[in-house]
Amino acid sequence: MNPNRPYVKIAGVDDDYALSTSGNAQDVFSEDRVRAEVGELLTTMKNTILIKYLSTLLVHPLEISKTICQVQRYNLKKKKKQDLKARDTDGVEDEDEDEEEQYEENDTETNDMEEHDFDDMRSYFETNVTSLDVAQQASRSVITDSTGYAVENKSRSVESWQISPKPFSIKSILSCLWSKEGIRGLWKGHLTSFLHSLLSMSIEGWISGTISGLFSLPNPLIIPPADSIRPFTSLAIRLCSSVTTALLLAPLDIARTLLILMPLSARRLVGTTKEGAPVVTKIGLIQCLRRLPSFCPGSLILPTALHSSLPLFMSQILPVSLRNYVSLSSLTMNLVTSASSVLQFAVQLPLETVLRRAQANVIYSLPPQRIVPLAKYTGITGTIWSLLCEEDGGKLGIEGLYRGWRVGFWGATSVWTLGLLTAPVTQPVAVEF
Repeated sequence: MNPNRPYVKIAGVDDDYALSTSGNAQDVFSEDRVRAEVGELLTTMKNTILIKYLSTLLVHPLEISKTICQVQRYNLKKKKKQDLKARDTDGVEDEDEDEEEQYEENDTETNDMEEHDFDDMRSYFETNVTSLDVAQQASRSVITDSTGYAVENKSRSVESWQISPKPFSIKSILSCLWSKEGIRGLWKGHLTSFLHSLLSMSIEGWISGTISGLFSLPNPLIIPPADSIRPFTSLAIRLCSSVTTALLLAPLDIARTLLILMPLSARRLVGTTKEGAPVVTKIGLIQCLRRLPSFCPGSLILPTALHSSLPLFMSQILPVSLRNYVSLSSLTMNLVTSASSVLQFAVQLPLETVLRRAQANVIYSLPPQRIVPLAKYTGITGTIWSLLCEEDGGKLGIEGLYRGWRVGFWGATSVWTLGLLTAPVTQPVAVEF
């Protein structure tokens, strides 16, 4: 008798042995064994979800500060005006000192002049008024924004819901959020980030596994493309699943960005009562999703696709190419993997800045209040050019592309530490930038 198929008789096999082996086969499919397997699977899923929630909870304040730093418009023209006035004032003082010395040297030559005539001449040739007028005219000159359009030169009043952090200071952003909105301000949008992370992991795994099964290849999320029998096909499957997942979850990602940028006091008009009084409701995840489109908007398809595919491609192409065409030692391969991760981070952060600005500037029927003034989005190349050459007077240069770069390292360190602390519970968490 076949132990796996008890109803099949095997010639030459003793019946007692067949009965014993068939009993073992039945134990494999017993109800207790199945219940134990299901319980173990549920425990693993619970631990995975718990680790994902805690890791998102730890990193979220840093992610909020990075998002604000990426989309905020910094205006240093006021500082330039103060420097101009200071230079003009210094010039006036120098000219006054030169004039006083000149008058002291020529004092003997002006004794015969009348006192009122001397005062008239001194006031006529005085340069104080002239220099101050020049400074005032310079302060009233026409200025342009980052896109080259003329804007009015008037002081912008800070609204009650806005914060004014120091430029490019993560610590200052966190401090302003704490003082303005309290502890809730540091974790607003956390549930949205957790849902986006969890759904992204699940949907991408399902798509990747399905396509891999069609091509008879291992899942590239489990076995890296560099170890696959057809590495470039596995890499293409990985990129396809990542882009598809990002486009499907784009509305949730937009809602996350808008919830971070909107103040906690934001309300939306939903109607009026019978007496004509307005009815407003607080803006949350459900209200944002109802107002957002069900798929990625057309203006965000290209930034979303590039942000989800190009950094991943840059991190995988070196190991895939070198592993299959060049014989490398394990130490050299580890160095190549580390270099690929750094290259991924170098490409991902500018694309993330472009994507966040595109998400923040898409107009929906939501409250227009934002906790910081937003920089304009002028397309992928236009925004990158603005970050490099136009914003903040062009002084930052390449640093303008990497606003909030420290957050990536801090977030990776937090996730890595959490993975070490929870190593006895579940498998270590993979650290990604």
